[in-house]
Amino acid sequence: MRPILALAMKDLRLLVRDRGHLFFAFAWPLIVAIFFGMLFGGPREGAATITVAIVDEDASEESRALVDRLGKTDGVKLTPLGRDEALAAVRRGTQVGAVIVPKGYGEASARPFYGAPPEITLAMDPSRRAEAAMLEGIVTGAGMQGMERLFTDAGYSRKVVDDALAEMARTSEPMAGREDLTRFLGELRSFVDSPAVQPAPGGEAGAAADRAGWKPLTITKTDVAVQRRGPRNAFMITFPQGVLWGVIGCAFGFALSLVLERTRGTLT
Repeated sequence: MRPILALAMKDLRLLVRDRGHLFFAFAWPLIVAIFFGMLFGGPREGAATITVAIVDEDASEESRALVDRLGKTDGVKLTPLGRDEALAAVRRGTQVGAVIVPKGYGEASARPFYGAPPEITLAMDPSRRAEAAMLEGIVTGAGMQGMERLFTDAGYSRKVVDDALAEMARTSEPMAGREDLTRFLGELRSFVDSPAVQPAPGGEAGAAADRAGWKPLTITKTDVAVQRRGPRNAFMITFPQGVLWGVIGCAFGFALSLVLERTRGTLT
């Protein structure tokens, strides 16, 4: 062992003097670990940006408008996917959540004052409560923006109110708050016909809508737990790779040193 230790100590002293071998033994492994860790670490979005899978199963004018409003929201990056693909992406952790617009959204949006309200499903990892609350607020805001057309497009407003009144007249099934809702729709119809008349906020029409249990949008939450597989980040691969490069650099330097010693006759 004494000759081997003597060779090792000599090679270590020579390694410090040889800049080339020193670079490949220490500097190059760090460069590999940091550079490739940053390169394969994924895109760097802003701190408030969340990546969300969007699933439009309704494919109606209203659902497309909702998706368009969500896509224009700051801090949200949408990825169109199918339902199964979106849920799988949430489980893998590649998407923060999934916004699912089910069939019937457009039909429910066309009758905002009666029947079941339009529904949107949010599929989120239950451990990401902050992102879930943020996304729920964004989706609620985008859904409420769709109500602007009801009060800015007189023709659309008349059609919606007339369809609602006609549907309620045809339906004989018991309905809670039918009289209040009918009175509210009648006042809204009068307001649409006379837009210069502005009803006072919280007046009789608003109270009637509240008593009728009117809801502009329903958001259903679904928990999708992330399945952790493989390394948590790229550095868990690149740093062991860097250590291996360091071992290779040392072995290369020491092997070359032994060859030179043998060639020069000093190994014997």
